[in-house]
Amino acid sequence: MAWEGDYHLDYSCSGYMLDCIPGDLELHQALDDIDERLKQNAAGIEETVKELQSDLDKLCAGQKLEKNGDCLQWLNSSNCSSVKLFTTPCNQLTDFLKALLHFLKTEKGLEEMIMQLLLDLSSECGVVFPLTSCGASFHIPSTTSIHTVEDNGFLNALSMWDDVRLYLRRFIIDKLQNCQEINDVLPTIQLKTQCLQQLLFLYPETEVLTRYQNMQYQSVQDLLQNKVLINISEISFDEMTHGFEVMIPLVLTMMRQDLYALRTLAEDSKVQKFINDTYLQNIASELYILIEKFCEQQLKKNAMHSTKQLSTKANKYLNKQKRTVHSVVTQEQSKQIGNLDITTQQLRSLSQLIKILILLEKRMKELLSEVFLESTFTQQGRNVRGVLKKAPANIDMSSDMNKTCMQDDQLLFMAEYVSLECDWRNAFKELAHSAAYSVKMVIEEICSKYLEQETNLYNSGKSLAMCTQSVEAKWNQCTEKEPSKKVTKFCSDIMMDIDTLFPLALASNENFLQEIRENFVESYSKVAADVLSRLEERSKDVPSKVPVQNLYIILSTAIFVHNFLTKYENALKQTSKNRSLFLLPVQQYQEFIKVIQFQITSYNIRVCATSIFQDAQSHHWEDSKSFYEGERCSFSIQMWHYHCCALRHDLWSVVPSKIAQELLAEVLSETLSILASRYSQCCPTYKRTSQLRTDITAILLCTENLLWSVCQSAEELLQPLEDTSHWIFTIHNHCNTLLAALAVLTSPLDKLYEVFCGGFCEYDAAQPLKPVNCGLLEWLRWIQSSFSYELLSSPSCDKISVDQHLTLLLSQPRCDWNLLLQILILQDCLVPRILLNNMSTDPKNVVDEYIEEKQSALIEAIVMVMAYCKSLPKHLGIVLEGYMDKHQLWNKLCYLAAEDESDVPRCLKLFISKAIKPILKHVISLLHTWQALENPGTCHKQVPPESLLSKIPKEWDYVPREFKRREYGKNFTKHAAQVISVLIDNLPAIIVSIPSTIKYLFNLAEKKLMNNIPELINSYLLWYVITIFCRTLEDGNATELISGFTIDRWCKGKLELVSECLLNIMGQQKENPKPVIQKIINCLEKQRPKWIEGQLQNAKKFCSDSAFLTDKDSIAQEKDCMAELTEQKISMMLLDICHQPGGNEYLRQIYHIIQLNEDWLKEQIYSQDISHGFGTSQNPKQFILNGFHQPLMFNPMHVFNHIGSTNFNQSTITEWNWDWSKVLRSTLGLSQLTFRTLLANRWEMQAYSTLEAKEKDMIDHLQRMYFTEVKDN
Repeated sequence: MAWEGDYHLDYSCSGYMLDCIPGDLELHQALDDIDERLKQNAAGIEETVKELQSDLDKLCAGQKLEKNGDCLQWLNSSNCSSVKLFTTPCNQLTDFLKALLHFLKTEKGLEEMIMQLLLDLSSECGVVFPLTSCGASFHIPSTTSIHTVEDNGFLNALSMWDDVRLYLRRFIIDKLQNCQEINDVLPTIQLKTQCLQQLLFLYPETEVLTRYQNMQYQSVQDLLQNKVLINISEISFDEMTHGFEVMIPLVLTMMRQDLYALRTLAEDSKVQKFINDTYLQNIASELYILIEKFCEQQLKKNAMHSTKQLSTKANKYLNKQKRTVHSVVTQEQSKQIGNLDITTQQLRSLSQLIKILILLEKRMKELLSEVFLESTFTQQGRNVRGVLKKAPANIDMSSDMNKTCMQDDQLLFMAEYVSLECDWRNAFKELAHSAAYSVKMVIEEICSKYLEQETNLYNSGKSLAMCTQSVEAKWNQCTEKEPSKKVTKFCSDIMMDIDTLFPLALASNENFLQEIRENFVESYSKVAADVLSRLEERSKDVPSKVPVQNLYIILSTAIFVHNFLTKYENALKQTSKNRSLFLLPVQQYQEFIKVIQFQITSYNIRVCATSIFQDAQSHHWEDSKSFYEGERCSFSIQMWHYHCCALRHDLWSVVPSKIAQELLAEVLSETLSILASRYSQCCPTYKRTSQLRTDITAILLCTENLLWSVCQSAEELLQPLEDTSHWIFTIHNHCNTLLAALAVLTSPLDKLYEVFCGGFCEYDAAQPLKPVNCGLLEWLRWIQSSFSYELLSSPSCDKISVDQHLTLLLSQPRCDWNLLLQILILQDCLVPRILLNNMSTDPKNVVDEYIEEKQSALIEAIVMVMAYCKSLPKHLGIVLEGYMDKHQLWNKLCYLAAEDESDVPRCLKLFISKAIKPILKHVISLLHTWQALENPGTCHKQVPPESLLSKIPKEWDYVPREFKRREYGKNFTKHAAQVISVLIDNLPAIIVSIPSTIKYLFNLAEKKLMNNIPELINSYLLWYVITIFCRTLEDGNATELISGFTIDRWCKGKLELVSECLLNIMGQQKENPKPVIQKIINCLEKQRPKWIEGQLQNAKKFCSDSAFLTDKDSIAQEKDCMAELTEQKISMMLLDICHQPGGNEYLRQIYHIIQLNEDWLKEQIYSQDISHGFGTSQNPKQFILNGFHQPLMFNPMHVFNHIGSTNFNQSTITEWNWDWSKVLRSTLGLSQLTFRTLLANRWEMQAYSTLEAKEKDMIDHLQRMYFTEVKDN
């Protein structure tokens, strides 16, 4: 039901503030409400147009405006000649203007009051005051006009009006100048807008914009004088750059203020022209002068020397013509400007200056997009003067006089689009050739200097690995390639110095600056080639002269330079017609990177094959003696594991993560290939069989430990594809080959006979049918007990355990945010629940304030990240339920919703505050409008004196504001009801805008509090939102902080009244409510019966369980969601979290705590009993909150004696419990030929073996079954 009376335009401010994908119910309700608001707005617009048409019909002479379009066309054409006007007696007008002048001259501080009086006369009485003195008149379309009285009295009135305008203009200009403080506060923009509106009331738009432009122009000039032109006699690029660096942010702030102030007062094209002329061209012209003077100063010394030479020659011929010398010198100077010697420091400063100017351009584009895109939705009427009223037909207005007054206004409809142009590049036109030459020379000088330093260091015995530089670079994992971690110092120095000059090339997109870009590209390509040549030269010294670690540094350096080439290529391609500028260097570096990668892998594989694996004592399989009494594995296997761990440390420390993992995976795969081949061919004696079993067991254990480091995801670990994850795929194959050799060569003879006595066909038929590649993970089943048979039979990432995900996450070279998010939501958010359940809410239990701060930060990080996971609405409730139960926080959340500042309520209030912020702003805006109408003294303290009011012509029918305020005060209840209606109308929108994670948490709280507070059923979230809203309204500081508006005492009182009304509507009225509150609510009910109840029901509908799936459907959906959480979906969730406030930092905090508490977390996970909650460990480790994760350090003794975090326990390996019956019957991937080959290498099959009778019978049967058939064939 629509409002009656004055409320038909209130719907334009309502809407749903959705920041996530809504559910079906929310979307349906949102569309219904939008449709309803469109209908209501259409009805309001139609009613307004009808009223306008009725008024215009009375004003038009002989015209009948039958259609709405005719009314708008009539207004658009400014056809005022058809309006009938009255005449104001000249003596009354003169008396009124004399009174105005008298008060302006004799009384101080009345300008604002008089300005407001004139505005009221124009807007309420229809008095149109002239904008210009020439041919202008006071015409009152509704009552009177004096323009027909062409006598001395009229001219005197015009003169007095000019004096009034002058006084008021001075006052307004002073206000504008006083608000020139460089800040971005909203009141400053509002004050500027008000002042400009008042000036536009007094003077034509063109004149106002011109004067204001001159004022702002001078302000920019003052900034230039104070910041840049301090020492004009001696200009340096360093001082110039510093000055612009300080000035540009101030200018940007001024431009922002002017854009926001002017966008509602003038056409967009005029606003952009204003910005062009006032700021951009101003800066460009001053920059041109500065560069010109700099060039003159640089030539001064040479010019003086040239002057002496030229004057000597000139005096020989023309002693009297002194100016000839000056003319010759001037011509010589102009020729030398293009050949200036620009030093390295000057060139760097020039580049920094250009970088600042490029930033100015970028910021201006963003600002224009922000302002004019927003103004598309907030356009207001511009410079509306007077209100047309009923006018008897007495006198016609002169059309000639109208033409003069309307020419400027008509320009508004004929203005063309003007784009912002900052011609600062033209200022460097004279310097282009010199700068281009200097760029080339400086880059070559930089390269030669650092290459020479590297040569000296290398000759002194310091290799590349000893002179490195850590690369500190922030990068976006989702959109950018990871940078190198360490590079050679000489290359880092070269790239950093050249990068400071890159803005010169980036800005050189004009024809006259192309030489700079060409020289930069040419020089940088040459530098890249020289660096590549040096890296190739140094790579040849590995390993004969320098250690292999130099190869890793060389690879990382090559990637570093390649990334710079790609960066420059992409940046310059936008302005170079998509022409590839660094095609050859990029290809050369790509080829070199592949060569170095091959060199690294081949070297490490060769070291293992020719050195580490060459252990004669360990591999003497024919020896009849046991190897170390069968109590340890071969030394070569332990050293192989040590070498791989050392390689992993070196690569992790230097090379980008992905490339490092690929290199380690290749080395691991190729060395496993050697081991698989070697152990499959060995023929051990009885005493050496146990050593073979121990060696293969150790190999599989070491491989399992290293495998976590080379896999980038659970999918790659469990479901590697041969084409995309080739090395992981081959690692699994080699391990399965070793497992087959272990089973056939070292298993007890009776177990082997039991499985294979029926022949290979029978064995093969007994194998169950399984999917392709199912047996790829068979070896993991026997090495890692956490890999269950069910998991390996149908591998998927959702079946991998939490501790395995934790191992995978912490084995990565760097934090993988996708893996981190997976582990946070895995198994009903087990890790966040463990972390939260270890938190203490009792301050007495927290001794250190620093620990308390860290604990609070961790709780906030967990709550906010889980709340940001909007596609998993139940997870926040799952995480917090145990924590809230344990610390009995549900009641605290209910009863202390507004006052409580503990961690969880504080985080929840952040989301509620974000939801209510738009409505709060709108409410305060309505209150300011209300305040301006009810209490005009808030804008200007003075009330027009009676002596001035008595001079206002009677024909104008002016009613003083004081009388209108009293009349308006009678409608207090109606206007208060309007404010309340806006809040009630938007309650469903507020609830919809709250994330689904927060909604589910409050649904969970309702169930927890249902017995204690039954009235909160299906309305707890609504109650919480209203409570937070009311407490915010009552807290002036909080209201100002959220809304950005300044709140005075009057507004604060009305906000408190609104708060009490809302609480009363929700049934939370105070003990002694004010009588006016019930009047306001009754007014609402009278205007829209049962509307409040309906809106509350709509809001409750979004809060209730009906907004979610049923428990059964929800559980099924979330299980499917976990099963379908592909890498792409995880990435989308991660991107959403990172775009939320503080999302990146929250994830970093959680990862840091997980790093510090890896062992503690694994203990907690292992002791977790799903049926009975959290278990406890007998020797629990301490949870660490304050500490720093140790950097990647390599401890040789620790690595040698450990496989991951466990000891390299020889006895455990030698006594490994193999279930031979199951191993032999598992998917070993054996073919008949492979089985025969392995079977032939068993010690029992050898001629020299001594067997018991039973063993001999089994061997004879196997020989007949597998080898006689071969001989027969």
